[in-house]
Amino acid sequence: MCLNGRVFLMSFVIFALFIGSLCLFAGCDYARMKDQESIRTYEAEPPEMPAGTIPVSGGSEVLKKSKPEDLHNPLPNTREVLEKGRLAFGYFCIMCHGQNFDGNGTVGQSFAPLPTNLNTPYV
Repeated sequence: MCLNGRVFLMSFVIFALFIGSLCLFAGCDYARMKDQESIRTYEAEPPEMPAGTIPVSGGSEVLKKSKPEDLHNPLPNTREVLEKGRLAFGYFCIMCHGQNFDGNGTVGQSFAPLPTNLNTPYV
């Protein structure tokens, strides 16, 4: 290898190490979904949910112990509510559950177990 080739190779390695260290120390942290350029940023806060919609204590265990016939959607079935739900799904859910609601979203494929298929009768 000639001297010019070695100089070029060393320059390239130094440049690559410099760029790599910049990413490490400048905060190129792509571990958070909300910071990725590949998806829309969360520009809107989730809507205020009516009281009793989300368990304040007991988490999902409260819902698991409830009879399905006792659980009712507190929101009216209107065009406005459905549109808000569509937008919220696009912001918060589509990455994992996918555009077909089948659990085959791009981000969700890295989870074990995979995200739930929202089309199932159980859901």
